[in-house]
Amino acid sequence: MNTMEKKEPFDIFRFAVENKATLTVSAFVLFLVVSCPTKASVFFGILFCSFGEALRALSISEKTDEETLITTGIYGHVRNPEHLGNFFVGLGILVMGNIFIFVLGYVLIFLFIYPPKIESEEDILREKFGEAFEEYEINVPSLLPRFIPWQETEIKFNLNTIVLYKEHQVWFAIYVITIIMFLKT
Repeated sequence: MNTMEKKEPFDIFRFAVENKATLTVSAFVLFLVVSCPTKASVFFGILFCSFGEALRALSISEKTDEETLITTGIYGHVRNPEHLGNFFVGLGILVMGNIFIFVLGYVLIFLFIYPPKIESEEDILREKFGEAFEEYEINVPSLLPRFIPWQETEIKFNLNTIVLYKEHQVWFAIYVITIIMFLKT
């Protein structure tokens, strides 16, 4: 009797997670090589990137500590402003490159990867904050912001937190990519 080892089926999600850095760098190099930016695509890409980075910066600047459920400021409009900001930064970079298939692929990959990630993060918050998080979850959408905040508060901006989380590195990366795209126009 043959005792062959049973092979597990290929899990593309696990493969992508385990090789995230290599896949990201490879895709980015391919994108830079094949991109065909125009002045208009770079302009609109900068708008998307700026909006996304503003969301990221606001969400990061409002972080206080791990023991507080933040439901005010930008978090009163959308539960996951940092992830929404990530979406717009990535979208902006791809719009700069002016290749529709990359933009479409990015949107599909985002829709495939982020919902399980968000659900996992929110499970932790639900367990940690219980009813307070459940009430927040009912009143504030996950990724599509509400126009009027759930609770009346002002948005706070804490530059020290942004520096602590090294958000300037994202701005620098956007700047470098923008320069590369302008040089290719």
